[in-house]
Amino acid sequence: MRIGVFSDVHANLEALEAVLKDSRAQGCTLLFCCGDVVGYGGCPNECCRILRERNIETVKGNHDEAVAIDFPLPPVYFNPAAAASILWTREYTTVSNREWLDQLPMMLVKEDLGLTICHASPINPQNWEYLTLPAKAASVLAVQKTPICFIGHSHQPRVFWTEQQESAVRVLPPCPVHLEPGERYLINVGSVGQPRDEDCRASYFIYDREDELVFPRRVPYAVEGAQKRIRDAGLPDRLADRLAVGR
Repeated sequence: MRIGVFSDVHANLEALEAVLKDSRAQGCTLLFCCGDVVGYGGCPNECCRILRERNIETVKGNHDEAVAIDFPLPPVYFNPAAAASILWTREYTTVSNREWLDQLPMMLVKEDLGLTICHASPINPQNWEYLTLPAKAASVLAVQKTPICFIGHSHQPRVFWTEQQESAVRVLPPCPVHLEPGERYLINVGSVGQPRDEDCRASYFIYDREDELVFPRRVPYAVEGAQKRIRDAGLPDRLADRLAVGR
Protein backbone atom coordinates (compact mmCIF):
# COMPACT_ATOMS: atom_id res chain seq x y z
CA MET A 1 0.00 0.00 0.00
CA ARG A 2 1.28 3.44 -0.93
CA ILE A 3 0.06 6.59 0.81
CA GLY A 4 0.57 10.06 -0.64
CA VAL A 5 0.88 13.00 1.76
CA PHE A 6 0.92 16.60 0.60
CA SER A 7 0.49 20.06 2.11
CA ASP A 8 0.22 23.77 1.43
CA VAL A 9 -1.72 23.66 -1.83
CA HIS A 10 -2.42 27.37 -1.46
CA ALA A 11 -5.12 27.54 -4.12
CA ASN A 12 -2.67 26.49 -6.85
CA LEU A 13 -4.88 24.38 -9.09
CA GLU A 14 -2.22 23.54 -11.66
CA ALA A 15 0.16 22.23 -8.99
CA LEU A 16 -2.54 20.24 -7.19
CA GLU A 17 -3.70 18.53 -10.37
CA ALA A 18 -0.10 17.64 -11.25
CA VAL A 19 0.53 16.10 -7.83
CA LEU A 20 -2.70 14.09 -7.89
CA LYS A 21 -1.87 12.80 -11.37
CA ASP A 22 1.63 11.83 -10.24
CA SER A 23 0.34 10.12 -7.10
CA ARG A 24 -1.92 7.94 -9.22
CA ALA A 25 0.98 7.05 -11.50
CA GLN A 26 3.05 6.13 -8.41
CA GLY A 27 0.34 3.75 -7.20
CA CYS A 28 -0.96 5.73 -4.22
CA THR A 29 -4.32 4.38 -3.07
CA LEU A 30 -4.76 6.74 -0.11
CA LEU A 31 -4.04 10.46 0.19
CA PHE A 32 -3.80 12.93 3.07
CA CYS A 33 -3.46 16.72 3.04
CA CYS A 34 -1.61 18.56 5.82
CA GLY A 35 -3.58 21.78 5.40
CA ASP A 36 -3.43 25.26 3.90
CA VAL A 37 -5.65 24.38 0.98
CA VAL A 38 -6.25 28.09 0.34
CA GLY A 39 -4.39 31.40 0.50
CA TYR A 40 -1.91 33.01 -1.92
CA GLY A 41 -3.28 31.39 -5.10
CA GLY A 42 -6.17 32.16 -7.43
CA CYS A 43 -8.23 28.95 -7.24
CA PRO A 44 -9.48 28.38 -3.68
CA ASN A 45 -12.89 27.03 -4.67
CA GLU A 46 -11.50 24.69 -7.28
CA CYS A 47 -8.92 23.23 -4.89
CA CYS A 48 -11.47 22.80 -2.10
CA ARG A 49 -13.85 21.10 -4.52
CA ILE A 50 -11.23 18.56 -5.63
CA LEU A 51 -10.31 17.57 -2.08
CA ARG A 52 -13.97 17.36 -1.06
CA GLU A 53 -15.09 15.36 -4.08
CA ARG A 54 -12.23 12.89 -3.71
CA ASN A 55 -12.76 12.56 0.05
CA ILE A 56 -9.12 13.34 0.75
CA GLU A 57 -8.75 13.61 4.51
CA THR A 58 -7.42 17.08 5.29
CA VAL A 59 -6.38 18.97 8.41
CA LYS A 60 -6.70 22.69 9.02
CA GLY A 61 -3.87 25.09 8.25
CA ASN A 62 -3.47 28.67 9.44
CA HIS A 63 -4.60 30.10 6.09
CA ASP A 64 -7.63 27.81 6.12
CA GLU A 65 -8.53 29.09 9.59
CA ALA A 66 -8.05 32.73 8.61
CA VAL A 67 -10.27 32.35 5.54
CA ALA A 68 -12.98 30.37 7.32
CA ILE A 69 -13.69 32.89 10.09
CA ASP A 70 -14.04 36.68 9.83
CA PHE A 71 -11.65 37.76 12.55
CA PRO A 72 -9.07 40.56 12.37
CA LEU A 73 -5.87 39.33 10.79
CA PRO A 74 -3.12 38.89 13.40
CA PRO A 75 -0.15 40.88 12.02
CA VAL A 76 2.28 38.35 13.49
CA TYR A 77 0.86 35.66 11.23
CA PHE A 78 0.60 37.40 7.87
CA ASN A 79 2.76 39.78 5.89
CA PRO A 80 0.97 42.38 3.70
CA ALA A 81 0.86 40.14 0.60
CA ALA A 82 -0.48 37.19 2.60
CA ALA A 83 -3.05 39.40 4.33
CA ALA A 84 -4.24 40.73 0.98
CA SER A 85 -4.67 37.18 -0.29
CA ILE A 86 -6.63 36.19 2.82
CA LEU A 87 -9.05 39.09 2.38
CA TRP A 88 -9.54 38.31 -1.32
CA THR A 89 -9.97 34.59 -0.63
CA ARG A 90 -12.63 35.29 2.01
CA GLU A 91 -14.68 37.19 -0.55
CA TYR A 92 -14.14 34.73 -3.40
CA THR A 93 -14.59 31.43 -1.56
CA THR A 94 -18.11 30.02 -1.37
CA VAL A 95 -19.97 29.72 1.92
CA SER A 96 -19.97 25.94 1.56
CA ASN A 97 -16.20 25.79 1.12
CA ARG A 98 -15.58 28.18 4.01
CA GLU A 99 -17.76 26.01 6.23
CA TRP A 100 -15.79 22.95 5.12
CA LEU A 101 -12.51 24.71 5.95
CA ASP A 102 -13.86 25.71 9.34
CA GLN A 103 -14.82 22.12 10.17
CA LEU A 104 -11.46 20.59 9.30
CA PRO A 105 -9.73 18.91 12.26
CA MET A 106 -6.46 20.24 13.62
CA MET A 107 -4.91 16.78 13.62
CA LEU A 108 -5.50 13.21 12.45
CA VAL A 109 -4.01 10.26 14.31
CA LYS A 110 -4.15 7.06 12.26
CA GLU A 111 -2.85 4.43 14.65
CA ASP A 112 -3.71 1.59 12.26
CA LEU A 113 -1.40 3.18 9.67
CA GLY A 114 1.21 4.32 12.17
CA LEU A 115 1.00 7.97 11.22
CA THR A 116 -0.15 11.39 12.39
CA ILE A 117 -1.19 14.24 10.10
CA CYS A 118 -1.12 17.90 11.15
CA HIS A 119 -0.22 21.24 9.63
CA ALA A 120 2.37 22.74 11.96
CA SER A 121 2.96 20.66 15.09
CA PRO A 122 1.02 17.93 16.92
CA ILE A 123 1.83 19.78 20.15
CA ASN A 124 -0.67 22.64 20.46
CA PRO A 125 -1.36 22.62 16.69
CA GLN A 126 -3.43 25.80 16.92
CA ASN A 127 -0.27 27.78 17.74
CA TRP A 128 1.09 27.30 14.20
CA GLU A 129 4.68 26.74 15.32
CA TYR A 130 7.39 26.29 12.68
CA LEU A 131 9.35 23.09 13.22
CA THR A 132 12.51 23.90 11.32
CA LEU A 133 15.19 23.35 13.97
CA PRO A 134 16.33 20.05 15.54
CA ALA A 135 15.65 21.29 19.08
CA LYS A 136 12.00 21.97 18.30
CA ALA A 137 11.66 18.74 16.37
CA ALA A 138 13.07 16.85 19.36
CA SER A 139 10.21 18.00 21.59
CA VAL A 140 7.73 16.57 19.10
CA LEU A 141 9.56 13.31 18.50
CA ALA A 142 9.72 12.71 22.26
CA VAL A 143 5.93 12.61 22.62
CA GLN A 144 4.85 11.53 19.14
CA LYS A 145 2.06 8.93 19.37
CA THR A 146 2.81 7.23 16.05
CA PRO A 147 6.08 6.23 14.33
CA ILE A 148 5.58 8.88 11.64
CA CYS A 149 4.21 12.39 11.84
CA PHE A 150 3.70 14.29 8.59
CA ILE A 151 3.58 18.10 8.67
CA GLY A 152 3.79 21.11 6.35
CA HIS A 153 3.65 24.84 7.15
CA SER A 154 7.27 25.84 6.46
CA HIS A 155 7.08 24.88 2.75
CA GLN A 156 10.51 23.24 3.09
CA PRO A 157 10.71 19.44 2.84
CA ARG A 158 12.94 17.70 5.35
CA VAL A 159 13.11 14.68 7.64
CA PHE A 160 13.80 14.70 11.39
CA TRP A 161 14.46 11.51 13.28
CA THR A 162 16.07 10.16 16.42
CA GLU A 163 17.84 6.83 16.47
CA GLN A 164 16.61 4.51 19.17
CA GLN A 165 19.91 4.50 21.05
CA GLU A 166 20.70 8.19 20.60
CA SER A 167 19.26 11.43 21.90
CA ALA A 168 20.41 13.66 19.06
CA VAL A 169 17.93 14.57 16.36
CA ARG A 170 19.19 14.12 12.83
CA VAL A 171 18.05 16.33 9.97
CA LEU A 172 18.00 14.79 6.54
CA PRO A 173 17.39 16.46 3.20
CA PRO A 174 14.32 15.27 1.32
CA CYS A 175 15.56 11.81 0.38
CA PRO A 176 14.30 8.22 0.59
CA VAL A 177 14.26 6.98 4.19
CA HIS A 178 13.96 3.34 5.22
CA LEU A 179 11.92 3.17 8.40
CA GLU A 180 13.48 1.26 11.27
CA PRO A 181 11.41 -0.48 13.98
CA GLY A 182 11.18 1.48 17.21
CA GLU A 183 12.26 4.78 15.69
CA ARG A 184 10.21 7.91 15.15
CA TYR A 185 10.18 10.25 12.18
CA LEU A 186 8.91 13.80 11.75
CA ILE A 187 8.55 14.54 8.05
CA ASN A 188 7.82 17.90 6.48
CA VAL A 189 6.34 17.16 3.06
CA GLY A 190 7.06 20.62 1.65
CA SER A 191 4.51 22.54 -0.41
CA VAL A 192 2.42 21.69 -3.44
CA GLY A 193 1.48 25.22 -4.37
CA GLN A 194 4.29 27.47 -3.14
CA PRO A 195 7.63 25.69 -2.53
CA ARG A 196 10.28 27.69 -0.67
CA ASP A 197 13.39 25.54 -1.04
CA GLU A 198 14.53 27.08 -4.34
CA ASP A 199 12.91 24.29 -6.33
CA CYS A 200 9.75 25.50 -8.06
CA ARG A 201 8.36 22.00 -8.61
CA ALA A 202 5.46 20.83 -6.45
CA SER A 203 6.53 18.75 -3.47
CA TYR A 204 4.93 15.79 -1.69
CA PHE A 205 5.93 12.49 -0.05
CA ILE A 206 4.94 8.86 -0.50
CA TYR A 207 4.85 6.30 2.30
CA ASP A 208 5.27 2.75 0.96
CA ARG A 209 4.03 0.54 3.80
CA GLU A 210 5.08 -2.71 2.16
CA ASP A 211 8.72 -1.67 1.79
CA GLU A 212 8.68 0.55 4.92
CA LEU A 213 10.03 3.39 2.82
CA VAL A 214 9.21 7.09 2.78
CA PHE A 215 10.40 9.09 -0.20
CA PRO A 216 9.90 12.56 -1.72
CA ARG A 217 8.46 13.44 -5.09
CA ARG A 218 8.96 16.65 -7.08
CA VAL A 219 6.48 17.31 -9.85
CA PRO A 220 6.71 19.97 -12.56
CA TYR A 221 3.53 21.85 -13.37
CA ALA A 222 2.31 24.78 -15.47
CA VAL A 223 3.76 27.59 -13.34
CA GLU A 224 2.77 30.24 -15.88
CA GLY A 225 -0.88 29.22 -15.63
CA ALA A 226 -0.87 29.51 -11.85
CA GLN A 227 0.85 32.90 -12.08
CA LYS A 228 -1.78 34.17 -14.52
CA ARG A 229 -4.60 33.18 -12.18
CA ILE A 230 -2.97 35.13 -9.34
CA ARG A 231 -2.52 38.24 -11.46
CA ASP A 232 -6.01 37.97 -12.97
CA ALA A 233 -7.40 37.95 -9.43
CA GLY A 234 -5.63 41.24 -8.70
CA LEU A 235 -3.44 39.68 -6.02
CA PRO A 236 0.09 41.03 -5.31
CA ASP A 237 2.59 40.31 -8.08
CA ARG A 238 5.03 38.92 -5.52
CA LEU A 239 2.76 35.92 -4.97
CA ALA A 240 2.99 35.10 -8.67
CA ASP A 241 6.68 35.91 -9.15
CA ARG A 242 7.90 33.64 -6.37
CA LEU A 243 6.34 30.55 -7.94
CA ALA A 244 8.97 30.59 -10.70
CA VAL A 245 11.91 30.58 -8.30
CA GLY A 246 10.62 28.43 -5.43
CA ARG A 247 11.19 30.82 -2.57
